[in-house]
Amino acid sequence: TDEERVENMPWILSDKSEWVKTTKLDGTSATYILERKNFGQFEFYVTSRNVRQLTPEQTTYHNEVGGSTGNEYWDMAIKYNIEEILKNYLTIHHHMKYACFQGEIVGPNIQSNPHKLKEVDFFAFNFIDSEHGRWNSLEASNYWGRKGIKWVPIVDACYILPDDFEEFKLSADGPCELEGASGLREGYVYRNYKDPNKSFKNVSREYLISRN
Repeated sequence: TDEERVENMPWILSDKSEWVKTTKLDGTSATYILERKNFGQFEFYVTSRNVRQLTPEQTTYHNEVGGSTGNEYWDMAIKYNIEEILKNYLTIHHHMKYACFQGEIVGPNIQSNPHKLKEVDFFAFNFIDSEHGRWNSLEASNYWGRKGIKWVPIVDACYILPDDFEEFKLSADGPCELEGASGLREGYVYRNYKDPNKSFKNVSREYLISRN
C-alpha cells in the first residue's frame, strides 16, 4: 500500500490523463481479505502492515506504545461487518476467489492522532477482487459507500497534474478534508482513473515539519 513519492518520479507530471485525487490519512494501514476455500468455506484475514491479526485479543503495537486497548484492526472489522460484507460479495460473484479492502485506521492512540479525531475509525482506499484487480477509487467509493464502508476523502475525481513541480508540492499543504478532523492533512494520493494500479503520493512538507 506504499505509493511512490512524486519526488522520486517528477516525470509523472507530464502524464495529462485523469487522476483520482484523495486525501492521505496518517494512521495505521489495515487489510481485510476473504478467500474462498473448498466445500463452500471461506477464510477471513485481518492484517496490519506486516502482521496477521489472528484474534480480537491479539496485542498490537498500538497497545504497547500508544496506550490503546483492544485490537483496533479487529475492532474495525467488527464495527463495519467487513467479513459478512465480503462474504455476501463473493456469494453473489461465485466465480471469484477472493475480495479485499485496504485502508487506514486513524484516531486516538494511533500515530499520536494527528488529525485530532474523537474516536478510532476506518477509511478504505483500495478494493481488490480476483477478477477485476484494483477498482477505480471513485467507483469503489460509490459502490461500497452505499454498503456502509467509509472511503478516504475524494478531493477531485478528474484531476489533471500541473506542469510546475513546486506548484504541485505546495498544493499538498493545507487542512485535512476528513469530516470531524482538524489540523493539517498528510498530503494527497493520486490514482490513475483508467489504470488504478498506477498511483503515487505527494506528502505535504508543511505536515512533515509540524510532526518534527
